[in-house]
Amino acid sequence: MSVKTEYKFPTKKIKNEQYFEICDFPSFHVSYGDIKSKGIDNIIDEVKELYSKPYEGSIMKTITDENGKFNPVYEPHTYNAKNPTNDELSELKVYLKRFVNDVDKDFRFFRFIKYEWYYPIRNKIRWKIRDLKKKKS
Repeated sequence: MSVKTEYKFPTKKIKNEQYFEICDFPSFHVSYGDIKSKGIDNIIDEVKELYSKPYEGSIMKTITDENGKFNPVYEPHTYNAKNPTNDELSELKVYLKRFVNDVDKDFRFFRFIKYEWYYPIRNKIRWKIRDLKKKKS
């Protein structure tokens, strides 16, 4: 869900569009920009509110085979409230802080250029050389 960064420059817009996701039902997404503007404690409150009530969604029941194509069949489903504990919310707070620190670190100019420009170009050259060597043998 985050904006692609390869061969781009570390702008504030791209930095603010990096996302943290809680992979659950329902999933919860929050951007770096939202964390910075709302604060981690407010994000924790949003998570607590979201997961403290049941969620209406769908769940895959089966897969049908139509002419060699597999199609999932979904049915309505109510996911129970998870009611996260204070320990779980405290752990999430640590993960959110790490996420913010990682984004801050990754968006330092020279580090960003190293990982989003230098390494991708270097790797493409290495792969080309490797492929040429394989063709020769």
